[in-house]
Amino acid sequence: MDNISIINASIESITIVMCIVLLIGNILNIKKGDKLNALFFWILLNNILLLAVDLVTWFFHGSDGEYVHTLLYICNYFLVLLAICLMALINYYINLYISFKYGKRGKVFFYLITVSLIVQVIVFVVGQFFHLFFTINEDNLYVRGPLIIAGFIFQALMFAIFVFIIINNRKVLSRRETGILLTVIAIPALGLIFQTAFFGIMLWYVAIAIAQLIIYIGIQSQISKLLLVKELEVHEARIELMLSQIKPHFIFNTLATIKNLISKTPEEAENLLDDFSTYLRNNINTLSQRKIVSFKEEMSHVQVFLNIEKVRFKDRLNIELDLQFTDFKVPVLSVQPLVENAVRHGILNKPGGGTVSIGAYQTEQTYEVIIKDDGGGFDPDTLDPTDNHVGLKNVKERIATLCGGNLKFESSAQNGTTVTLSIPKGV
Repeated sequence: MDNISIINASIESITIVMCIVLLIGNILNIKKGDKLNALFFWILLNNILLLAVDLVTWFFHGSDGEYVHTLLYICNYFLVLLAICLMALINYYINLYISFKYGKRGKVFFYLITVSLIVQVIVFVVGQFFHLFFTINEDNLYVRGPLIIAGFIFQALMFAIFVFIIINNRKVLSRRETGILLTVIAIPALGLIFQTAFFGIMLWYVAIAIAQLIIYIGIQSQISKLLLVKELEVHEARIELMLSQIKPHFIFNTLATIKNLISKTPEEAENLLDDFSTYLRNNINTLSQRKIVSFKEEMSHVQVFLNIEKVRFKDRLNIELDLQFTDFKVPVLSVQPLVENAVRHGILNKPGGGTVSIGAYQTEQTYEVIIKDDGGGFDPDTLDPTDNHVGLKNVKERIATLCGGNLKFESSAQNGTTVTLSIPKGV
């Protein structure tokens, strides 16, 4: 091994050890559903493989041997493919991080880079049949091909697009996050420029490893804390949801109705008690139940609630169902609070009662659940019903967060209130 090979092998050996330490730390912090940490694992593993393969090329650089020429060619071939793969992973990581912190963002550049990297792989694989990117000469030395500079320029353009994505999202990123992400891009970019201009000391892969160290310290260490906070928020939201559904006056009124029915119609009292226990159990189960359920399952809970209210209010409450399409999913306890609101604030405030209708339909782009009542209504220009109603506010937030849906309220004194729950298809 010549001096350059020894220097490169030493630097890359130390860098591999550093990446392995980061990989172990990352594995210890990975939690179920943690996509960012899982993706960072693959970034680290990819770079370890990249450094290890390059380390082999420096050990056998210029060496004699029957299989050295083939080994060096295969190693350098995979170095290029691993470098392209690493760019794809970095692209995915940046977009996933922005989406994780601040919701879904535009993915035009994500798909543009992905397609560009696929094209680069195809061009490299085809071009290498003609040794356009590199070759290994008779002395087993690496020699750049005529298109290798074009490959470096292409990688530089990828870094430029990464910078644009970060700057384009600066309004949702903090200064600290923007600085870290730009630094993570700048260090490998400078390493690439140096390596392009001065062939010899391989700084690009080392620069990438340093960037990964910055990601681990500046971003990944914060992700675990953020996930813990989000878990607590989800737990608190579930408790808030349960408490918003189990109201003391509803429990007292239902128990009073059961008590009155026991002496008059014991069988009806028994059926009502069964429905009431099912209603309570379904609400309590929301603390541990999955976030998304089938619409049919949600409607079974709605039906239990309506059975209870029908016994209590008899002819004052009429129910109409028009369920034309039911094969879709909704957030758990998303329809029942809307129906409950229609009954209590629409029908029961109207002398003589009225009708609540529930419809389920599909359009070309959405699934829709429509709850109508012919009660007194309200002025939607001056009153947002979700502002002062914990249950409805919770429903609105969960529909938006879990499936990108929305709630629309239409109301008037003459026509009552219509609530439309829309859920996009394919989410």
